[in-house]
Amino acid sequence: MDEVRSCGTCNLCCVVFHVRELQKPEGQLCPHHVGAAGCGIYQSRPDGCRLFYCLWMIEPTLEPEWKPEISGFVLAVDPNSGNLEARTAPGMSDAWRQPPYEAQFRRWAEQGMADFRHIIILSDGSATVVLPEGEVAAGEIKRGQTLHISRLREADGTMRVEVDIRTPVASQPDA
Repeated sequence: MDEVRSCGTCNLCCVVFHVRELQKPEGQLCPHHVGAAGCGIYQSRPDGCRLFYCLWMIEPTLEPEWKPEISGFVLAVDPNSGNLEARTAPGMSDAWRQPPYEAQFRRWAEQGMADFRHIIILSDGSATVVLPEGEVAAGEIKRGQTLHISRLREADGTMRVEVDIRTPVASQPDA
């Protein structure tokens, strides 16, 4: 990574993400956050925190208004799906709908459709998939569940998107 911006006073990633090693639930400020000083366990923080950089920090084309403390959401690419996720601050579920964000999400959705990538808004426990022409509310999503997004071609040639939430089946013990 060549250039990384500074978090400065932003701490939204310390709120919106679940941190398993710290037993910190998503949507709550990390108990190790110490105001302007930042992280109280910075030198020994878990790898999940150590290795994470929001897109605003590493993507130079994102303007200052995309900084999480300004936009009200943290942008990150899901390493498993390649989908772009925007995790909103608690109580700011519509932050992504404000200009210039919503229009840009729709442009990115159009670009991502060709690569089977999607824009996912995770907000106050619910998931929404942003499409070029609108969005599909997937509903409440819990830790461990995943979104399954299908694109189906209708008889008239138009595309329809279906979204459902799936819970992975627990592995069965060997007999």
